[in-house]
Amino acid sequence: MGMCLSQCAMPQYTPLETTKVVTVSGVNQKEVFNRCRQWFSEYFVSGESVVDYEDAQVGTVIGKGVGKIGSDPLGIIAYHIRYTIRIDTKDGRMKITTKILNHTNNDGQRAPYDVNYIPQSRNDKAVRHMAEIVSEIERYVTTTRGDSSSSW
Repeated sequence: MGMCLSQCAMPQYTPLETTKVVTVSGVNQKEVFNRCRQWFSEYFVSGESVVDYEDAQVGTVIGKGVGKIGSDPLGIIAYHIRYTIRIDTKDGRMKITTKILNHTNNDGQRAPYDVNYIPQSRNDKAVRHMAEIVSEIERYVTTTRGDSSSSW
């Protein structure tokens, strides 16, 4: 009889994509795009997170990032995900598409390495992490901003 390791029950990881359409009432496409671009400027501040593509005329911004989603029970191996965020804008709306590309481990001893078999609990953490980012984008873009030039 062969011995089965824990990976036997886990299918190989495939990228996970989600999409959410958000209403941005009374805001034209240009302003929706500008707010999305500002969010990227404020959120993507590490060297691991970059804007890959932006086109104000089309109204699209695409960025890729790395997020820490936890660690092993001893805190030795950090669990990360690599992901993309694409935001398409129109008058009064934006469509946020996220894709979790892969999971990586970082033990501090070598370069981060890909993990192909992901337990459901770790995948759930990754999905929650991306949902939090989407919520943050939604809050940032839909929050009414006053004219900041008059406040200083």
